[in-house]
Amino acid sequence: MPQPITIALDSNALQPLFQHHSLAVYQSVARGELRVYVPVIVYAEQMIYPKNPVDNVCEALGAQIALLEIAHARRLGVLWRQLTDPFQHLRKTALWNQHKFDLLIAACALEENWTLVTEDKGPAFRIPGLRVLTVAEFTAQYLD
Repeated sequence: MPQPITIALDSNALQPLFQHHSLAVYQSVARGELRVYVPVIVYAEQMIYPKNPVDNVCEALGAQIALLEIAHARRLGVLWRQLTDPFQHLRKTALWNQHKFDLLIAACALEENWTLVTEDKGPAFRIPGLRVLTVAEFTAQYLD
């Protein structure tokens, strides 16, 4: 049996997958074709949206909550040092202030070798080696 596809879901991917593809995702997980992770950072972001409780969404998608590990923080440090910019100090500070959660999610995905499913095209997700798919790309490749 081939290795399952491992994905991590960003906040903006949870609801579209839950609303339109939860059964297909859940069945792929049940068949062992797919592993779905929700980084604890995403879980925390979702706790402020009581309309669709994140625990119900995770259960419906067969997703596991991935806890933050020291290896993820270390990967973030490596990732941060690799970011180059001629105006490094000012721009990196602004990048951190605006995208710190996204950078940590990206570091987790890199460390765990996950494909990140997100609708975000921001700078935190344009990192060499990071595999990123939109919800539409993910569903077309793995669910249809």
